[in-house]
Amino acid sequence: MAIFKRKQPPEPTVEKAVQDEESSEKGASGEDSNTEATPENKIPPVGFTTLFRYSTKFELFLDFIGLVCAAASGASQ
Repeated sequence: MAIFKRKQPPEPTVEKAVQDEESSEKGASGEDSNTEATPENKIPPVGFTTLFRYSTKFELFLDFIGLVCAAASGASQ
């Protein structure tokens, strides 16, 4: 049934896999024990619609129903 079919995320690139391996090696060796986020490790902001990129139409419908119910509940208080 197509309602529950999910879109597959894109495959990670080779550069990303190399970066992940290097960062896991740093963490395991204890060389980089600084817990502050460096400019290299900052997570870029994403848009609201990007959060639901892989949602199916049925999941988006359920999200919409939840938003309407939440708004109605808030308005009734």
